[in-house]
Parts: sequence; structure tokens; C-alpha cells
Amino acid sequence: MIVAGGGGGVDFGGIGGFGGGQSGGNGDRNGYGYGATQSSGGAGDHSGAVDGNGAFGKGGFAYYEGFKFQISEKAGIDCSAGGGGGYYGGGSGSINLCDGAGGGSGYVNTSILTNASTITGNTSFPSPSGSTETGHTGNGYAIITQVSY
Repeated sequence: MIVAGGGGGVDFGGIGGFGGGQSGGNGDRNGYGYGATQSSGGAGDHSGAVDGNGAFGKGGFAYYEGFKFQISEKAGIDCSAGGGGGYYGGGSGSINLCDGAGGGSGYVNTSILTNASTITGNTSFPSPSGSTETGHTGNGYAIITQVSY
């Protein structure tokens, strides 16, 4: 009935895209790590051993076994941030640039639920502590309010 979209992962200083809502956000740079939509996964890095595109129900993951950076401060490191999961998942970050991955999209079945929505992670919303926050780290959560019949 409801699918929450997760934020995109990061590796070595990148910024992952926000999750949730009808479309996830893009990762921070380099032409990879696009956010998912309601109808397709986000595009990710294809240079690795695994296709980095997100798909229905899963985020993209691209990792090239044995790949080593040629950049001196990151020499010997293999990395690729994973795309956020969701209804459709976000694309992976770049293998050779360690950038952020795309966020996954959320989904609400409006034929079953009325007045329901998912909220994107770049929007202010109620936090579990009772205040408000923009984005949420750690485990996800849901706020369910009973309405009168």
C-alpha cells in the first residue's frame, strides 16, 4: 500500500540524493546517481561489473572487482555508493569518483488509501521527537494518525 523511498548512499565525501515522494533526488555530481521516478529506476554507473541502474524495488549497485583509483589520495580504494531503495530505486554513484547515489521514489496506492502521501527528504516534516526536520538519518519511520469514522 505504501512504499518509502530511501536516500542514496555516499562514499568518501559525496552527497546522496534524497528519497521519498514521487521522485528521488539526484546524487551530487559526475553524471551518475540519478533519482528514481514513479515509472523507472535512476541511471547509475555502468563501468563496473554490475549495472548501476536502479530498478523496481531496488537501488543500483556498481562495483568493479579489482578496480583501483589512479588518484594519489584515494589510491587503492574501490568504491561506489548504492542507490536508495524504494518503489523504484535510485542509480549508483560513479565507481571511479566516489560520488553520491540517487534516491529511491516513494509510492502510495491511492485506490486503497485516501489522504496519504510520502514526503521527499528535502522537505521539512515532523520528526519522531515531535519537532521538525529536513531529511532524516538512521532508520526510517512512519507517523500514522487515526481519523474519526
